Amino acid sequence: NFRNHDIPITPDIWLVMLYLREKDGVTQSFLCTSTYKDKAWMNRTIGKMEAEELVLRRKGKDDLREKRVFLTVKGHTKSDIIRTGRMQFVQSAFQ
Repeated sequence: NFRNHDIPITPDIWLVMLYLREKDGVTQSFLCTSTYKDKAWMNRTIGKMEAEELVLRRKGKDDLREKRVFLTVKGHTKSDIIRTGRMQFVQSAFQ
């Protein structure tokens, strides 16, 4: 549980951040398929992330209906902090 270990993020947001760390600029549809989440869930989650300035949504170049999602500098920084905290948690669990 993230909150029990002072990691300031929800598991839903972390899931999306993991995918964006691997492939930044993917479509919302790709994220839905990759995470097995529906479009409404993804839209709400990305909306929360936008409010926290973790991601940006941009229209696609070829298809303006398409929305691509990018991690911001703040999103990358927070992701790095969380990854470090998560690794410390995992290492402490095996000591």
